[in-house]
Amino acid sequence: MDSSTILWSLPHLMSQVLREMAPTMAVCSGMEPRLVLKQRHWVTRSGPHSQDAYLEVDLRTLRGDADSGVKKQREWMEAVQHVVTNKESNLELQVGATFPYDHCAAIVMPDALDHVAAAWIGCRPFIKWLVEA
Repeated sequence: MDSSTILWSLPHLMSQVLREMAPTMAVCSGMEPRLVLKQRHWVTRSGPHSQDAYLEVDLRTLRGDADSGVKKQREWMEAVQHVVTNKESNLELQVGATFPYDHCAAIVMPDALDHVAAAWIGCRPFIKWLVEA
């Protein structure tokens, strides 16, 4: 995967993911679209890992979201771009959503799995890009 493609594509892809997840967020108040970047290493193959870095970004920081109180802070995506583009280690990049029990009432309802599935489907632009890369 070419790092210049990642640099150009990451904010665009995450904006597409956010757009795809918007209908689910509208009916599932409290759902949080997320990107997680981790770097870990193992001293031995069979031993426990050491986590060197962990960054979790709410995708709504790309635009801001007055309803949730999330402010527009594009520097978080810029930080992820920088790390991924200039990586010198193994990185784990996760894209999805969280449904915190303390402020997402829909997650304890009978149709909670529908919301989880819709969030997964909302990741389609990113997954498609990964498969094609």
